[in-house]
Amino acid sequence: MTRGEAERHEIYELIRAATSERVANNVMSMFPPVGWADVATKSELDSLRAEMRSEFGSVRSEFSAVRADMRTLEANLRTEMHQSIRAQTWALVAWTTGLAGLIVALGR
Repeated sequence: MTRGEAERHEIYELIRAATSERVANNVMSMFPPVGWADVATKSELDSLRAEMRSEFGSVRSEFSAVRADMRTLEANLRTEMHQSIRAQTWALVAWTTGLAGLIVALGR
């Protein structure tokens, strides 16, 4: 047992000897299982809350920037796909026209 646990156990035994086990259990449940220095105060929790809100605000703004970048990338991708499909279509039309001309020439 650590020193804190040993002290807690000693207090528990004293309370139990003076009253009952039920009362000792109830009293010990009201004390923190660690030292009072390890318990957060309300002001510390308020400070943590403010810090977390600030961090979440930063994360939200970063996500907004990522969303804007994604929209830009999507627009660029659509443009590139459109240009690529258009070039492939013209290449296919030229190839088909040339093949049709070759077939007509061979058929004469």
